[in-house]
Amino acid sequence: MENEYEAERARRIAENKAKMAQLGLADASAAVAKAADIQSMIATSFADRPRTKTRKPSGKRRSSSERQTRPASLRESKRLRGYTAPAPADAAAGALLEAAAEAATAVEAAGPLGTTTKGKPRKAITLPKNTVFAAPFTLRSIGTTILELGAVHRGEWAQLYWSNRGCLHHHAYPVGYRATKEMFGRTYEMCIDAGATGPVFSVRDLSTGRRFSGTSPTKPWTDVCIAQKTGQRISGPLFFGFSDPLTQQAIAKCLYNERELAAALAGEVVEAEELSPEEQAAKEIEVLEGVGEKTAMILARTTALGGQKHSGIASMKRWVVESDENAATLLNFLLTSEEIPEMTRRWHAWSHRIAARIVGQLLGDKKEAAEENVSKKDALEERILEEEAAPKENVEGELQQQQQEQKALPAGVIRSPGNSKVAA
Repeated sequence: MENEYEAERARRIAENKAKMAQLGLADASAAVAKAADIQSMIATSFADRPRTKTRKPSGKRRSSSERQTRPASLRESKRLRGYTAPAPADAAAGALLEAAAEAATAVEAAGPLGTTTKGKPRKAITLPKNTVFAAPFTLRSIGTTILELGAVHRGEWAQLYWSNRGCLHHHAYPVGYRATKEMFGRTYEMCIDAGATGPVFSVRDLSTGRRFSGTSPTKPWTDVCIAQKTGQRISGPLFFGFSDPLTQQAIAKCLYNERELAAALAGEVVEAEELSPEEQAAKEIEVLEGVGEKTAMILARTTALGGQKHSGIASMKRWVVESDENAATLLNFLLTSEEIPEMTRRWHAWSHRIAARIVGQLLGDKKEAAEENVSKKDALEERILEEEAAPKENVEGELQQQQQEQKALPAGVIRSPGNSKVAA
């Protein structure tokens, strides 16, 4: 039995069909009914169709036995795998041993020249037998033209005229060396001159005459880049031509003596055969902890510490120990003097630890020196007292001897001061 809702629905459908027939829309009603039948057929057919499984990603299937025998993940905690961490001291010692072994391996692989500061093997110089070098010549690798090779500096501070440990080629910086290079649409002339504290490298713009100078080959070229506002960085040794093997061969064949050639091949520097007083003083001052070669050289040459140059570490110690004002002057010199390179003064460790440590080492013997002076003074006073007491002791001894001799004489005989016997 139909309920009231279905009966009402059937009645309304019949009324709508009658109205559509009156309006001549009976065919449209049939089309609607046909479309409804099609939709019902589609729904019925898909409802009866069995569902398919979702496709899984392709790959090799593993059985349950393989999954069970799969090894544990290597990303698990070392503690869970039974690993015991070494003590901090043992770990540090192991790290030092490994670093030393790696360094030894690198040096052995690099050959007798060792490695640069960046760990790269330093390149050796190969000397061709039947080749004659003569300036000027142009380097194809960089386009630098060598005009003059110059001469090896063999005078005071000769060791400063050699390349540092960061260069691929170990070589001397010849004084009088001249070369030209096209850069930034201009021609620049490069030269090396002798300075008060080592070589001076210069780059001059031939079109304007402007000169840039520095204590390394890179410094003047850096100033050129800043002046041109290019934001570019340039390797000074490369542009000067020292990175090209041809330049090294020319310097070795034309300029080196046997001693200098051996030093270049062995990666060493050549010092003057006889050291000047300033060089000798710098050698002594360099033994202080925190004092490098350049700083020792500055301390040996300056007259700002006491108004005169110090002949060595002993002279400097005596001056510092004299007064606290002298110690403060030395510290202020190390921190603010323009004689000390700006890079050193701006170094955080220098301003916070090293400069004060240098002064402290010189002041460390102050108490010992004072005690030594006191002991010397006491010894001198004691010796003076002994000398003053010696005549008195001699007089007393003579009186005692005379009394004993008088007792030994017969009665009535008196010994005179002149050692003669007088009868009573």
